Amino acid sequence: MHAAQINRNTMTPDHTSTAQENPANREFLYAPRWGMMIACAVFFGICGLVLGAEADSNDRGLIINGIIKLSAAGATTFYRVLSWSSFGFVVLAAIMFIVRVLNPQKLLLTQDGFYAPKWAWSRTPTFIRYRNIRAVSSYAVSGQEILKIVHADGKQNVTASLFESKYAFEEFCQELSRRLQTARGIAAR
Repeated sequence: MHAAQINRNTMTPDHTSTAQENPANREFLYAPRWGMMIACAVFFGICGLVLGAEADSNDRGLIINGIIKLSAAGATTFYRVLSWSSFGFVVLAAIMFIVRVLNPQKLLLTQDGFYAPKWAWSRTPTFIRYRNIRAVSSYAVSGQEILKIVHADGKQNVTASLFESKYAFEEFCQELSRRLQTARGIAAR
């Protein structure tokens, strides 16, 4: 499907109905949570202020893990770099706010497949047909639960932390499983 044929607000082809109009479609918000973005911005903002103040008042050297020895000027530069890096993360959080508002990401389950953003900044969703899905598995990385969907054109990872809640992620997994079973049952006939 070409990008021009996609209605970005609903992530459906322009000629079909939206999830609200077609009860067979299920839509899930798929974006970083507001609370997490705000917490990260506040945390790194405070880190930037504290490290900047430390750089302003620094008058001695620094030894890092007993291996790296910095003079007073080197330590001040080190604190400045950490401060600027922290403020860089605040800027990234602000960009994430803007992207979330201007480009809301969704997962949309339809009768014959589902739409998903290929990556966090994707403006055009990827359509994956249920019949093209070869394997579905889940795994965890540092406590983050991820659903891995292997299909004919590659793979799609769906991360639990980008759903509105754990319940929404579980609901998505159950609904996807049900639709895959239905698609495989039809294909076997």
